[in-house]
Amino acid sequence: NSVENTLRFHKAWEDGQSNRQVLDADYTLRAATRALASDYVYARHSAKVRYELAKSHNEVTVDFMAGGLNGRAPLFERFVLGNASALRGWNKFELAPVGGDRAVHGSIDYRYRFVTVFYDTGVLWNGSKATGEKHGMGLGFRSEGKEGFLLAVAFPLRLGHVDPVLIAGFNF
Repeated sequence: NSVENTLRFHKAWEDGQSNRQVLDADYTLRAATRALASDYVYARHSAKVRYELAKSHNEVTVDFMAGGLNGRAPLFERFVLGNASALRGWNKFELAPVGGDRAVHGSIDYRYRFVTVFYDTGVLWNGSKATGEKHGMGLGFRSEGKEGFLLAVAFPLRLGHVDPVLIAGFNF
């Protein structure tokens, strides 16, 4: 048993020249205590910011996420990087198989019609042990909007070798 509280901000601007800007931000607190008859006792804080700028068929999106976890939480509450949406190209099992208790992630995407290119960076901590800052980039095809189909090839940026990763997914 836990309690969740979220504060959200949304602002959208448009002008007469088909320019659109959208700013979304949210802060979420999830907490569980013995008073709620929970098996776990923890507090999970996370903040996300997303900015979109669209002009004609061009779109730039910047995402930022930061979070921290205090106490002992179930696995689904831990922070994960290295998937199809956060630190693309990296494998979550290579970074932190059971997730982390603190994370910072940033991403920038550019899209022209259905073609997209992206760059991600992030770091994950378990206690005082950090994964080290990781970077990834890639290109692919995406349907319009935040939801929809994505088919991309992502490359984790490492020294010495290149391991391309195919990403295929559908968000809704």
